[in-house]
Amino acid sequence: GIHFCLKHMPSVERVLCSSVSRFDATQYFATCGDFLHTAQLEYLDVSGCVKLDNIGIKRLVTTVQGKNIRHLDFSGCSKLIDDSVAGTVAFCQNLECLNVAGAVDI
Repeated sequence: GIHFCLKHMPSVERVLCSSVSRFDATQYFATCGDFLHTAQLEYLDVSGCVKLDNIGIKRLVTTVQGKNIRHLDFSGCSKLIDDSVAGTVAFCQNLECLNVAGAVDI
């Protein structure tokens, strides 16, 4: 699955997992995302991943260290709150685009 692909593609710059209903991004970044710290990830789209929550976002940005991230799409991720979004923006210093459309608690 996605873990195999990302693990064997260390120079990947774009990952689009939008509306993958079975993808538990929070669990994934907690248990399998450790190799992402060396990735060249600039663009991440997890829009519509309804299982993604604040813990998952924190784990994601700390795992990838935020250094290369320029575009994050969290639209439709209804479990997000202000604190996780603010922390993401602070941690991802090169962020150019952040989409949180549909996050009702922001």
